[in-house]
Amino acid sequence: MINLLSPKEKLVLIQEENQKLILILGIILFLALLCFALILLSIKIHISGELEAQKIFLEQKKLDTSSTQEIEQEIEHQNLSFSELKTFYEKDFRKSEILERVSQKLPSSTYLTNFSLSTVISKDKTSELSISLLGFSPSRDILLEFKKNLESEDMFQDVYFPPSNWVKPNDIEFLASFKVELK
Repeated sequence: MINLLSPKEKLVLIQEENQKLILILGIILFLALLCFALILLSIKIHISGELEAQKIFLEQKKLDTSSTQEIEQEIEHQNLSFSELKTFYEKDFRKSEILERVSQKLPSSTYLTNFSLSTVISKDKTSELSISLLGFSPSRDILLEFKKNLESEDMFQDVYFPPSNWVKPNDIEFLASFKVELK
C-alpha cells in the first residue's frame, strides 16, 4: 500500500493516535484507582462494624455479677414454674384417662350425673385421686354389673358403693367412690 500523505499529516495522525491512547490509558487508570478506593472503603466499613460488635460484647461482659445472678435466679424460678405446669398437665391428662375408663366400664343403660375428683396427699408423700360418682341405674343388677366392672379395673382401688344404693330394686340414683394412686 502506498501512503500518499505528506510527512506533516502523518505526524498529525500519529499525534492524534497517541492522544487517544493516552486518554484510554488515563480512563483505565482512573477506574482502577476508583475500584481500589471503593474496596478500601468497604474494608473500613466492615472493620468498624466488627469493632462496634466487639465493644458491645465487651460491655455485656462487664455486667454486674449480681444482676447476672438475679437473672439466673429468675430463670430457675421460671423453670420451676414450667415444671409445676408440666406436672399439672400430666395429672390433668391422667384425669381424662380415668374419666374415659369409667365411661368404658359404665353399662349402656346407666349414666352419670356428677363426676368429682379430689387429690389427696398422704403422709408418705404419695398422692392419690379420690373420685366420687353420682348417677342413675335402671336396676340393681345393672348397678351390680357396674360395681364389678369398676372392681375389675386395676387402676381403681377401694371401690365403694354405700348400702343405700341397694335398697331400691329399680330406678336407682347411686353414689360410688374409689381411689386412684398417682405415680
